Amino acid sequence: MDGVRNNDVLYDQASIGSEFMLDVDLIERVEFVPGPGSSIYGANAFFGVINIITKRGRDLHFREFDSPATNNGIARNLDYDRGNSVFVKGALGPFSLSAARSERTKGIPTASFSQAFNDPRSHSVDTQSVIDFGYRTTLADCSEFSSRLYGGRYDYRGDYAYDYPPLTINRDGAGARWWGAEAKLMATRYADHKLIGGVEYQQDYRRDQLNFDLDPYSVHLDDRRTGRRVPAGRNDAAQ
Repeated sequence: MDGVRNNDVLYDQASIGSEFMLDVDLIERVEFVPGPGSSIYGANAFFGVINIITKRGRDLHFREFDSPATNNGIARNLDYDRGNSVFVKGALGPFSLSAARSERTKGIPTASFSQAFNDPRSHSVDTQSVIDFGYRTTLADCSEFSSRLYGGRYDYRGDYAYDYPPLTINRDGAGARWWGAEAKLMATRYADHKLIGGVEYQQDYRRDQLNFDLDPYSVHLDDRRTGRRVPAGRNDAAQ
């Protein structure tokens, strides 16, 4: 990995499955050098060597900003993407439960929307969480009933540096919260067909959007709403 040998010292083996220590999202490219490489990488490098090259937050050059006043068009270490996530799922008899959460922080090297170029304070953060509780059972007449309760939340925050003047940070943000319930009946009594009918209700009890300057403080948008969704219907699908 990045030219460093990672075979363990007990079995002298490489990690080629899910036990590999690196997340695939961090891989820039994979190199394969065929042929024996025992003089450098050990006696088991007989058929070839695999080298995993990891990503870097590399500098980017933009011709549009190629002047001494804007760092000669070079955005330094701003093209980064950091994230973490967790997912759990379990079942007990006809009941099931799943939950997930993710968060991503993204650097902004492009000075989009006329931002100040090469300012490390420009970045965005997205987080999302969901939880789902379900119930499913088979009925005696060749049909299946399922229901679920669920909820979720989404938050976004973006800090963007602008030189109006004076230089200020504009904060853009959004927040959403919702919950819902669903019931569905699927019948398979008809040959080569599935008859599905159900109803769902979703309550969006928060749909907020905001935008303001931090210093000096000035509000540009403060919008707070709610909503709901009530689809219902049936579907006849051929197998």
